[in-house]
Amino acid sequence: MEDLNHEELEVSVYRKVDLEIPSCIKRYSKTLKYGKSRKLLQEIQPHTSVARELIRRLLEMDAHGQGHEHAWPGRISEKDVPGIDAWLADAEYSRPGCLITWYENDAINACFDEEAQHMGENGPCQPNVALPIPLDKPNKELDEEVRRVFDHAGAMLRSLASAAKIVELVRDLYDEYLCEHRIESGFPVEPSAAGVREEQL
Repeated sequence: MEDLNHEELEVSVYRKVDLEIPSCIKRYSKTLKYGKSRKLLQEIQPHTSVARELIRRLLEMDAHGQGHEHAWPGRISEKDVPGIDAWLADAEYSRPGCLITWYENDAINACFDEEAQHMGENGPCQPNVALPIPLDKPNKELDEEVRRVFDHAGAMLRSLASAAKIVELVRDLYDEYLCEHRIESGFPVEPSAAGVREEQL
């Protein structure tokens, strides 16, 4: 939105995203930070088994990431990987690997489709994660570096597995809601045009 003028903002779909953020998220997002949220989830006693399972999976996902920081490509120095600065400068920003929305045509989905149409047009997209392995180290240190990278990758995959279970739980809850209220599902059963395009790249 920073690159849009006032007239463009008025008709932009990006402006509508703010309107569709649930009021409870807006109310607590600035005050309920990570530490406080984690403590709340650990102490809360939900009445339903589904809510308990959701919280368990959230805490499980968080636990898998403990001790690991996100390995952003921008944190890699030129000393570690010569040429990385020039490559990142020419690359486009990274894109999400997965997007979950309640309704197929809501503003968030529209924003993603808008972005996805132009992904990679001006060069490769930056990876979401970059874990360099310096090969000029002695064997023992090199083994440690390789273990570090695989440990990070393993934690990430375990966290994603927990996230997949959360998606399944949310989908089941949503399907129950649809049945009760006789509403047609907004979940796409096939990838959108943007998703198909990304698979072909």
